[in-house]
Amino acid sequence: MLKQFSSLILFLAVVFMGTSFNVRANDTGGNDAVVTVLQGTARIFDKGDTNGRDLKKGDTIKKDQEVSVAEKSRLEMRFPDGTVMRLAEKSRLKMSRLAFNKKTESKNVKVDLSIGKLWAKVKKLATPDSSVKCRPRTPLQA
Repeated sequence: MLKQFSSLILFLAVVFMGTSFNVRANDTGGNDAVVTVLQGTARIFDKGDTNGRDLKKGDTIKKDQEVSVAEKSRLEMRFPDGTVMRLAEKSRLKMSRLAFNKKTESKNVKVDLSIGKLWAKVKKLATPDSSVKCRPRTPLQA
């Protein structure tokens, strides 16, 4: 009897932990990129902010925010659909559009790379209206 009770408690604990993780994952609204790797330093800037703040692993990057990766640093971010982007040292990127629809699996991502290097592994585009675009930002667009 005690063994069955212990098994029930363990089962309920596992179910509860799984539920709490799902709640936290959905708190971001499902449209944000998450920093998965950060070697060195990087800063994030909100629209109109010139000071920014330091990024750390687990932070989210939202639409209209800019990321600046310092010298001898690199950053990797993962999008809700599993797409991964990596920024090399001395890179600066603005998230112009971040839209994901979990039901239809459509996505629309647009990033502007003003300086530096970007590597991306894009998950399959599931719908005809899905797109992932990276465009270099010229000085006239800044």
